[in-house]
Amino acid sequence: MTWIHSLFAFRNARLVQEAAEQLSARVWPWVWQRVQSRVIHMSAAEARGYIRAHASEMVRTSAATMVQGHESLQEWAEESIVEQALERLVTMGVEEVLKHQRQLRREQLRAPFRRAA
Repeated sequence: MTWIHSLFAFRNARLVQEAAEQLSARVWPWVWQRVQSRVIHMSAAEARGYIRAHASEMVRTSAATMVQGHESLQEWAEESIVEQALERLVTMGVEEVLKHQRQLRREQLRAPFRRAA
């Protein structure tokens, strides 16, 4: 691979990453609203699968629209954008689940002391 090919490969990877970041930021509120009530009671592994399954269609539709409307992105990039965006959404969702569960445990630990007072 020549240096020019390396440069284009790096540029393309960066474009895909930026597109995935934008896409995940755009659909995150919709995804979280859709899955929140169920995933907060799941294990991290269960939440990962649930979020991925429920976000997949929205991400695929949004990625297709994004690729069509962006002349620097081509169809070959669509699947990479989908996978990266889904992974970001799953990570964000699991972080929220774990944060909620830690908060719930703290509240449960404090509860006996509140009753005693």
